[in-house]
Amino acid sequence: MSRFKRHVVLAAGCAAVLTWLGAGAARAERRPPNGSDAAMLEARVREDIERRIVPLLEQMAPGQAELKYVDVRVTRPTALPPGAAPWTCGCQLEPRRTNTGRRPYSGNPYRYEMRRHHLVFAVDRNGNTIEEWLQHDRYLAPPRGTGLGEVARGPHKLLQNPYDPAKHIWIVDDDMHEINIFTNDGKLVKTMGERGVPGRGPNNFNRPTDIAWLPDGTFFVADGYAGTRVAKFDKNGKFLLDWGKPPVDPKNPQPGEFWSVHSIGISNDRRIFVADREHHRMQVYDENGKFLYLFPTGYDSAVLAHIVTDDDYVWVADWTTDRLVKYTLDGRYVLDIGSHGPLPGQFDGVHQIDVDQEGNLYVTEVANDRSQMFRPKKGANPAWIIRPMVGRKSNTPKPVIPKV
Repeated sequence: MSRFKRHVVLAAGCAAVLTWLGAGAARAERRPPNGSDAAMLEARVREDIERRIVPLLEQMAPGQAELKYVDVRVTRPTALPPGAAPWTCGCQLEPRRTNTGRRPYSGNPYRYEMRRHHLVFAVDRNGNTIEEWLQHDRYLAPPRGTGLGEVARGPHKLLQNPYDPAKHIWIVDDDMHEINIFTNDGKLVKTMGERGVPGRGPNNFNRPTDIAWLPDGTFFVADGYAGTRVAKFDKNGKFLLDWGKPPVDPKNPQPGEFWSVHSIGISNDRRIFVADREHHRMQVYDENGKFLYLFPTGYDSAVLAHIVTDDDYVWVADWTTDRLVKYTLDGRYVLDIGSHGPLPGQFDGVHQIDVDQEGNLYVTEVANDRSQMFRPKKGANPAWIIRPMVGRKSNTPKPVIPKV
């Protein structure tokens, strides 16, 4: 191999590392790293270089690879530009801001037209459309000029209670502050929340995002983008309790303080795992809202979704790195898979994760505008296979994997 080609490989490796660092730097303006964060980031970068790049160079040029670290300091302006307002955590604004600036009533007109038809459809395992709920398009995305909901962007998540034999479809709509429950064949049976009316109460949400269930039908709502709570309901939808509040000090958030409660899951032993997205951490509670512990999900991470699997692991989808990351239930990092990009097998903004009874993995990406399906390879290392969520029936036995 020529010297030129060796340099190309090295440059490609450096680019991967620098791209990852660049994403962190771009987001760090919101929360400058403290000393421990910076040290952790540096240690991980060094580990990646020594584990992935150096062995590759040694294979191509035995005895010629030399590793040197250069200390690069980046200075940032300490003052805001003239006339710029200081940044404030959105969850602390009074009155609360209940939208993200996309809607006309926030004072900003749309900059683009959104798709408002064919909102709910089903496909078979080969990706062929087998059912559409066109009859609900006007309800889920009312035409412009028709009143409340006319400026909503459409459903945020479609979910199923894994313990429900009737397989009802739950549609969480954050913009309309609603949760709509349908039979599996498309009949609306219940609406929770008040359309267009944000709030924190027994029947009001503030941009809800996700739901998780216990075996008896009790469920927990992650509420949400603008709300800062988890709300618990019985199987009939009766409000039981809630917990959570905005951070008193956004630079030093405490347990029980949230900013973007974006995803929620439940373990076999009924622990509630709550993704506190903008605080870059996972908070863990018992089923009555008692705080148990928390763990970080990576420096400047942005967890859009997570799944607690039946083999007692937590897999999170991190938009900062565009990887699916595996943790033990107590928050120890195990491994990560995937990379950023639009190619098959790459990710950009994984917003939902699920695994069917045959072990096939499904991910939906908001930035790549698609869903992908992955089938486990025969003979694959079971540690790299994502199992179904707790409660989901599975035709594949749980592998015996030594705990790390």
